[in-house]
Amino acid sequence: MKTLKLPILTLLIGVISLMSCNKNDDLQDELTVASKQAIVEGKSSLIVRLNNKDWTILNDDIAGFHYEDGYEYLLRVRVLTPPLQSSKTASYELIKQISKEKKTTIFQSNSFSIINNANVEGKDLTPDEITTIKDKIMQYSPFAGYTSLTFDFTDFTIPGNGNRNFIYKAQSITHPEKTGNGNITFKERDEALIQIFTFDFDGKSVSYEYAGSPTSMPYLILDLTSQYKSDYPNLEVAQSGIGMKTML
Repeated sequence: MKTLKLPILTLLIGVISLMSCNKNDDLQDELTVASKQAIVEGKSSLIVRLNNKDWTILNDDIAGFHYEDGYEYLLRVRVLTPPLQSSKTASYELIKQISKEKKTTIFQSNSFSIINNANVEGKDLTPDEITTIKDKIMQYSPFAGYTSLTFDFTDFTIPGNGNRNFIYKAQSITHPEKTGNGNITFKERDEALIQIFTFDFDGKSVSYEYAGSPTSMPYLILDLTSQYKSDYPNLEVAQSGIGMKTML
């Protein structure tokens, strides 16, 4: 009987050790750290996502981790303080740095199918004049002929911050792909804030106004009245519109 105690004891120690290892493994998570920080109330904070879930702002430090701006990190971490239900913040301890890559973190990617149209209004304009103006608008509008538009946001959304930078891509079967940078800002009009989408298109800055509501298709409107006013003095409105329908 005595000869059996040692193997049994060894087996029990092995099982306990395995259970202990599994328990420690359960406490480990993968944390992605964005390549830029958020400025909240004058303080720099890391932008992270845990196990490929939503991005959020981390108000605490990661013990043992040194951050360098411009690099996206993938870390293996241990949760030190489980987040409360009313809070998205948590404290972490670095176990291992899996990767460090110099890149611009994309926080969100939205793709839309686009519908181009032109709107012309004016006093005493003939049907032929309206058709001519519409044809010119469609010919010279930046996104005329393109069928899809993708926004890859490079700025994290922070409440109260009206500016967002993005990389856009416009595609069409009949047109060469267009890519460039842009940003979303706000301007005040009639005591309301209006979103302005500005695109770097072929080296030129083109600004569209956002128009829409939760119950209708959003539109980006480019006001071209000034371009055609001299040729058509009775012109009141000349616009290029991009209807944006979310692509599944």
